[in-house]
Amino acid sequence: MGNFSIWHWLVLLIFGGIGWAIYLSARPKTTRPTYSSTVAPVDHGGSNDQTPTNDQLYERVADELRQNSLRQGLWARAFAESDGDKGKAQAAYIRYRVAELQQITSTSQESSLQATAAFAAAPSVAVDQIRPWVRYWARMFDICVFSLPAGLLLGIVAPHFVAQKGSENLLGIVILFLWVFVEALLLSSFGTTPGKWLFKTKLALASGEPITYSQAIARSLKVWWRGLGIGFPIASLITLIIAYGRLKRNAVTSWDRDGNFVVTHEKIGVPRVLAAIGFFIIFIVIVAVGNSINA
Repeated sequence: MGNFSIWHWLVLLIFGGIGWAIYLSARPKTTRPTYSSTVAPVDHGGSNDQTPTNDQLYERVADELRQNSLRQGLWARAFAESDGDKGKAQAAYIRYRVAELQQITSTSQESSLQATAAFAAAPSVAVDQIRPWVRYWARMFDICVFSLPAGLLLGIVAPHFVAQKGSENLLGIVILFLWVFVEALLLSSFGTTPGKWLFKTKLALASGEPITYSQAIARSLKVWWRGLGIGFPIASLITLIIAYGRLKRNAVTSWDRDGNFVVTHEKIGVPRVLAAIGFFIIFIVIVAVGNSINA
């Protein structure tokens, strides 16, 4: 490949991702389930002084599904207990949600009306939980952040290796492999990484227990192999495309399904997006300057 290094591939992936995201945003979007901590009450045509029947409760849950506004915690529980099967998870969610509503309506009519009024007044912010591009940018942010000190350290420890012509691809693969262990350490110690924190992406076990290092390293190794193709340029592009398709189709990645992990997203906000864009621009400039110096 001549002087076409791993950094060139990384730049292509970044700009390719931007172009693909613009293309997706221009396409008509199909509606997908979203999750929120609150659900707007549904008017079933009856008077407010009547206790809802079971049929009305099921109708209410059906309306929530049609409106794509699910209870985040309840859906995560149903999804985890169904081993990632969307059909089973939806059926379990309906059972849990109806039982929850039955418990609420068993209280006095006055307290029910008060709860409904507070429920309707509460703002509902729905965030799509199947966000492969957010996960992609969070991981690229992590890799780029880590590559700066890791590359500098390798340049100090093994300057002859770094200075060798054509060593860029191997250097990138080595850095990506080292990141596997650093990511596992961050996840087991803090439950997040810089990229996940910046892009408001949370990773947790479905059981609610803390993530251990062995669980984190097993997940990171699978991401490195199945999602990033060990950093080999062509292989990584193929594995990224496959992982993207499976996440959109199954609503879960293979490494999260195997480790019983649950990934949740929150609204990112403009300041964080601008911070990420600024970082990637600075990173590309640093790489370009470094390549010009080496040339």
